[in-house]
Amino acid sequence: MQTRRRHLLTLAGGACIAAFRRQNAFAEPRVHQRIAVLDWTLAEMALSLNLLPAALTETKGYRDWVGEPVLPGDVIELGLRGTPNLEMLVQVAPDLILANENQTASIPLLAQIAPCLSASIYAISGSPYVHAVSELKRLGDRLERASAAEVAINISDRAIARASDQATGFSRPVYLARFVDPDHLMIFGRNSLFQDILDRIGVANAWQGETNAWGFGIVGVDALAGEKEAHLLYLGLGEQDLEQIAATNAIWRRLTFVKQQRISALPSMWFFGGVASAGRFANNVGVTLAGLK
Repeated sequence: MQTRRRHLLTLAGGACIAAFRRQNAFAEPRVHQRIAVLDWTLAEMALSLNLLPAALTETKGYRDWVGEPVLPGDVIELGLRGTPNLEMLVQVAPDLILANENQTASIPLLAQIAPCLSASIYAISGSPYVHAVSELKRLGDRLERASAAEVAINISDRAIARASDQATGFSRPVYLARFVDPDHLMIFGRNSLFQDILDRIGVANAWQGETNAWGFGIVGVDALAGEKEAHLLYLGLGEQDLEQIAATNAIWRRLTFVKQQRISALPSMWFFGGVASAGRFANNVGVTLAGLK
């Protein structure tokens, strides 16, 4: 079924592309300004450059998970990130497509619609923040928005420096996590953008366990029992939801930071993000820790 669906999609997409090419056979070359984006991190980067995408995959998901920079309501919906609507993409008529490397590899038709540009923040070793800065500069150069890239980077750098000042005197290590369900958490550590920013503001991560290439692991609640002095920073749960977890999970109630009420909420933030996500994370952590000293 999947093979047949892909074949039909290819035929339909190919027909649309052929028609699009005939229609635009004698079009003048354009500066890359009408952009379709298939990846949330790349959408964040485009918006950081003050460039509004004409279209984006899973627009509601961007607003729920990434949030900032704010995505206006008139951006065209392109369907799922893994299987974008190629017919709609052709109708959008972008002169550049921003897609992650997995998308450009798995959807070869993209390059027939418009030139594609990717970014690699987490695909290589080293500092995610350094890679995010480098990739934003590269995108800014490509789109003739180098000055906007520098402004966005400076804003984030200042947020990190300010958070470092705010965290001075806070000596506890922190667990940084997001609940997957009442019994499991996504825990952030080595290789993550968030770990990189914690290092830069001088806050120790209580989680020293394994993480994947994107810097997180999925663990049971009991895995957070190891560091007795830790403070928990949790992402994207309301107080009522946390109370429900406490009511149903006895292991959670026995954790030291729960019993001693060393828990702070952070808003939902994009953990696979770029420069803007790094700055937003630094802002929120700095303000939170400043209030705990």
